Formats: sequence, C-alpha cells, structure tokens
Amino acid sequence: MFEFASMSKKKRELYECMWGSPEFDFPVEKTLYRGAVTPNSYTFSKTSAEDKDMCRDGLAEIFKIANNDLFRQKFGQSIGGSGQELKRIATIHSSALCSLLFFYNVSEENPYTMEIEGEEYIFTYSCFEYQNKVIENRNPSNMDVVLVGIHKNTGMQVVFFVESKFSEYFERTGKRLEIAVEYLSNKYSEAIYRSNCMSDMGLHIVEQPGNKDFLLMSDEICYVEGIKQMISHYVGVRNFCDVLVGKDKIIANAVSAGAKILLGEILFTKGIGQLLIGNGKKAFDSYQEKYRVLAKAMNNQLCIDGMSSQITVLSDIMSYSQFQNSSCIKEEQIKRFYFEMGKNS
Repeated sequence: MFEFASMSKKKRELYECMWGSPEFDFPVEKTLYRGAVTPNSYTFSKTSAEDKDMCRDGLAEIFKIANNDLFRQKFGQSIGGSGQELKRIATIHSSALCSLLFFYNVSEENPYTMEIEGEEYIFTYSCFEYQNKVIENRNPSNMDVVLVGIHKNTGMQVVFFVESKFSEYFERTGKRLEIAVEYLSNKYSEAIYRSNCMSDMGLHIVEQPGNKDFLLMSDEICYVEGIKQMISHYVGVRNFCDVLVGKDKIIANAVSAGAKILLGEILFTKGIGQLLIGNGKKAFDSYQEKYRVLAKAMNNQLCIDGMSSQITVLSDIMSYSQFQNSSCIKEEQIKRFYFEMGKNS
C-alpha cells in the first residue's frame, strides 16, 4: 500500500505510526505535487485538489459521512480560508481534514459534551476557518474551528476558539522563525513577545534594524511556529472582542451577549506525540512544555488588562484522543482511520 522505504525519515515515521497496520484498507494514492508524484505524501483516491464537489463527495463516501448536508456546509467553510486548503485537504495527513471530520457534526441534534479544564461544556455549533484581524494589512488569524455552546452546570454561553494540529508539531520543528516586525509594536502581541515568558520557553528575539522581520530563536529544536501562531490567535481574539464584528453572526451574537471566550489548542497525540524530534524529546512533551508557559503569560496579561472574566486561554493542550470512544463521532470509519490503523494499534 505505502512505499515506506522511499519516504523521508520523518514522513516514514509519521505514516508508519498512523497507518502502518497490515489491516489498512483505505483507498489512497501518491500525492501529485507540481505535476509529479511525491514519495512523501498520499492522498485519498477519487478526490480532487481542484474540484471541490468531487473532493467533498469522495471524502464523504470514504468516511461514510452520517450527515451529508452538514458536511457539505462545513467542508465549504474548511476550504474557504486564506491557506488554499482545497489543494491539501484530501491528503491523508491533512490537519484541516482531521478537524473537519471530528467537528463537522456538532449540532443541536448531535451535541458534543466535552470536559475542558475540569468543567463540562455542551457544544451545538461549529464554524471552520474563522478569520480574525491580527495586524492591519496583513494576513488574518485563521482559526481552525470555533465551537459555540454552554457550560453544562451554569448554562452560561461559551465560544471556544480552537487551533487544531495533526502532525505539524512533529514535522515542522526548527530553531528559528522570521516574524513581521509589526508584532513587536502591536499592543496585544508586544506584551507577550516582550515578556519573560520568551526566555522561560528558551526563546529569544533578535531584531534586525531596517528589516521587515525579526527572528524568534530557540535554544533547542522545537515547534517555534506553533508558539507564534497561538500569539497571533490571541491577538485576533483580543481584536474581535474590541469590535465584535465577524463573518459568523452566531459567534458574534454570542460574544455580544456576554459569552465566555475560551482559546485553546487541540493536538492529535496518539502515536504522533511519542515520536522524537531533533532534540531527543517526544514531540508532544516538547511543545506542551512551551505551550503551558505561553498560556500562563497570556492569562496573566488578560488579568492585567481586566479581561480575564471574559477570555481564558486554556492552561494545557487538549487531545483528539478524547474522541476515540466518544458517541459524538457517528462514523466508525473516522475512528478506524485515526485510531486503529497504526503500526502498533
């Protein structure tokens, strides 16, 4: 099925841990990239990187989607961001595909009960690729998923902005990242980038006079991009609360009515989280260590700004493993593909 031997080391480790089982029976083929097949990526058969209807219907058939009307709507949202998602969403390691399959079916008819930081919430609405303005005249923050629901005990409305990762925190590690210099003067991001949390994470800012970017440097190999992305999402949520204008009326109306806002990150951790990155640490442990420091700094700043009653950054990372035995996910094919096809599953 897969030609593991011809893959790069990282891709082979990823694909074997997720889909290395001899029981693997999903229809896949090598990904076509710039007119040639690549040995490092596989795509679901009978999908398309150009035809959205063919792509959506192919995925719906493969995963035996339970609610086709809702899937059609949410698929459209998932490929509607600024990241050319249609070109990649049918690749089997797509982060956008993972979040879509797990969260498309959140509805009044199929509520998702989730425990978050020791509290139970019931979500009945999901929106994908939700954009918040971050820096004027620059790319927006594309929030992978936004969930709307209530706190189970108090009935208080809640809006949960969720950044979702599949394998990026394992694959896209490094020791430096170029970031637009405007982030060092924005009122919300400056307070984070200039705080002690950077050195606490083993990160350092290197300014380059006359350059439009600064460098975020790390003492060790880690997922630096994930830290930058969470800061951008934090700025986007702060900006959203300032103006309460967004493309989705359900989200905007909930926040206008006083909903509690949660900002957090969910990672696919089964198998992938145990893979080692360049510093010898497990991918999940490495990123979790830094995320916790960052979340604490953001929550401290929210307290200073008098916003902690309205916005909370989750103190720890969530995992897709919570859905492995969940009745919220109606399609057994989704659970099989993500939880049962690994080399040691």
